[in-house]
Amino acid sequence: MAGKEYIGEIKHIYNNYGIVSTEIDNTLVSFFFFITPDMLYKGKDLRISKKVKFRLVNSQIRDVKVKIATDLESLTNEKTKKYRISKKKIEKVEDYHHYIFSHFYGENDETILVSLNDELTGFIHVSEISDDMVNLNKSFKVGD
Repeated sequence: MAGKEYIGEIKHIYNNYGIVSTEIDNTLVSFFFFITPDMLYKGKDLRISKKVKFRLVNSQIRDVKVKIATDLESLTNEKTKKYRISKKKIEKVEDYHHYIFSHFYGENDETILVSLNDELTGFIHVSEISDDMVNLNKSFKVGD
């Protein structure tokens, strides 16, 4: 795959993705990368050095344009590390939000987690209604 190659450091590994960070133009930036089955050793763990080389590709997630790290490889002469892949399953949307707030933001207070989930759910509902209104307006032509 063509494109600029970057060198960075793996910061976190989760179920099916990880986060790699690097410095670009004197700014520390982080990118998601997807963990695919072919990256796993015997289907159980990811074995790669903490320092890696990678490329970036343009992608779109939930209508947001993002850059995703891809083609991750261990740096030569770097010790390989074994990253366990969690088997935790998220069954409900509420569990997903709880997981995000507790793991990404480090919030452990159950009252705050419930409150954040309620706020997010309300925001998503209002956002969906707003999107529906925009689409409805687009379906009407001026002068009809």
